[in-house]
Amino acid sequence: KNLDFSQYEGVQKVVSDMEGRYMVQFSDSQLAEEAAASINGMDGVEYAEPDRKMTIYSSESDTEETGREALDGEMGARRASQHKSWGIGHIGADEYAAYASSISSRTVKVAVIDTGVDASHTYLEGRVLEGRDLVDNDSNADDGHYHGTHVAGTVVDVTMELTNIKIIPVRVLNSQGKGSSSNVANGIRYAADQGADVINMSLGGGHSSEIDSAVRYAASKNALCVVAAGNDNIDTSYECPAHIEDAVTVAAIDSDERKAYFSN
Repeated sequence: KNLDFSQYEGVQKVVSDMEGRYMVQFSDSQLAEEAAASINGMDGVEYAEPDRKMTIYSSESDTEETGREALDGEMGARRASQHKSWGIGHIGADEYAAYASSISSRTVKVAVIDTGVDASHTYLEGRVLEGRDLVDNDSNADDGHYHGTHVAGTVVDVTMELTNIKIIPVRVLNSQGKGSSSNVANGIRYAADQGADVINMSLGGGHSSEIDSAVRYAASKNALCVVAAGNDNIDTSYECPAHIEDAVTVAAIDSDERKAYFSN
């Protein structure tokens, strides 16, 4: 549908794509909210919404240095042929890895939608494919925060002997671990178009129909989206993408198999 945005106050820039999606920049957030509410009721419009704030799921104490320390610890554990996380053995990951390697050796692509990935880290050697930086809009998806690198390290930890499992880094959050729902949605679509088998997201924010749509798009391309439930001890219905039924939402438990006190 061709929309005329000239009738709305504060419009500064309009960008559209081949699939009928529009991104409109306003001079004021309230003007954007009002325009979205007005456009939502128009015939032929699936949805209109403000671009939501998204952030990593981690503690306030997580920094680049703690991320490096955690990965360095994983690297040392790997040299000793031990997993970093007790959860690996708890879920029978090694047994499943043995089964998986016996039935297929094809490359399995896991997209990490996050703050980027430090492909130069020794622990991730040979595991990281070319990705995309949707923050700076280039092909260098290096990590300015280290949350994404830690997530990639967890992927490697759980698939230690499965070197056919490769990581596609997709940077959608900045060096403060913050971004927008439109960037996350674009990252999901990018990963699906790159043939990702699994799309991992340890991030979230307020509800976004654009992210919902992107997850459904990924599912249509046979990609499995795996998302974190969040760490605020609330119902996942309040969190996106954790609320989406088309994705697998993973909450946290403790070693006694009880819900972790912080987990959604």
